[in-house]
Amino acid sequence: MSQDDDTLDGSWGHHARARDRKHDHRKKKNRTREALVLDPSVPTRSGTVLATTHSHATVWIDGVSVDVRFGGSLRGASVAVGDEVSCTLSEPPVVRRVLPRRTALYRRSPHRTQPQVALANVDVVAIVGSASTPPFRPGLVDRYLLAIHAGGARPVVVVTKADEDPEHAALLLEEWRALGVDAVACSAHTREGLDELLALLGDGRAAFVGHSGVGKSSLLAALLGEQLAVGDLTAHGRGRHTTTAAELHQLPGGGQIIDTPGVRAFDPWEPAASDLAAAFPDVAAFAGDCGFSSCSHAVEEDCGVLAAVDQGRLDGERLRRFQRLRTALEP
Repeated sequence: MSQDDDTLDGSWGHHARARDRKHDHRKKKNRTREALVLDPSVPTRSGTVLATTHSHATVWIDGVSVDVRFGGSLRGASVAVGDEVSCTLSEPPVVRRVLPRRTALYRRSPHRTQPQVALANVDVVAIVGSASTPPFRPGLVDRYLLAIHAGGARPVVVVTKADEDPEHAALLLEEWRALGVDAVACSAHTREGLDELLALLGDGRAAFVGHSGVGKSSLLAALLGEQLAVGDLTAHGRGRHTTTAAELHQLPGGGQIIDTPGVRAFDPWEPAASDLAAAFPDVAAFAGDCGFSSCSHAVEEDCGVLAAVDQGRLDGERLRRFQRLRTALEP
């Protein structure tokens, strides 16, 4: 090695050691700060998560919207809008833990091996689809129904833009009501069905889910009136017509509603057989007539479900949707 190389190497080593000492000091300082923030002796307060990012949450605590960062192993994927959390209010405020959930909507993520919580502590999940454009997607409703039944909430099917295609809206209502699912047709433009929708949402906590462009935000604006522009309970203190992140709002007549971003697809997290039966009660009604408890309802000769389709007692399209969903969810 030349003298220049030795000098360069020595200089590099000096700077590297200085950098490492500085890095170690920062790590030590950060650990001390974290320990102080998370000290059990520091008073904590509970609040409701209004919105989340990967590292922060907006939490509603005693009537005040507080920006809080996640502490420890908590990240945005493990905390959802609607969660009740325990926070320290020292500087900076930190979410210490997520309190037990009474209901949840879990989904699969292609980037994670654990379930991703989409919503927490909701009483009603309103699956919103359009009677006109974009077209109503019954397969997406099937998937949401699976997750809703698994998570303990109550489903409601909402058909928006009913004024644009009243006949199609009526047919959709008939289909879902025949399956025992609460359903309502609405129009944000004419205000048709809004009172019925409010009655179905109740005075607890509800959420809107569905494809992009089906009119969830317009429907919410119709329900909230001027409140959406004021944004009393939005995460950023202002209303928006296109939802980019889940946000919780207070309904004028009582109750809360979470508006969620539109999705392209939804994959429920490992539903049980009972959840599949709950989402397809018409198929499950004939499964008891099958000769085998493990019947796939696909090729078996002694299948009560296939017999019901042949006899016209069960819609063949419903069975095809059942088969497609079950196949898609198989590990």
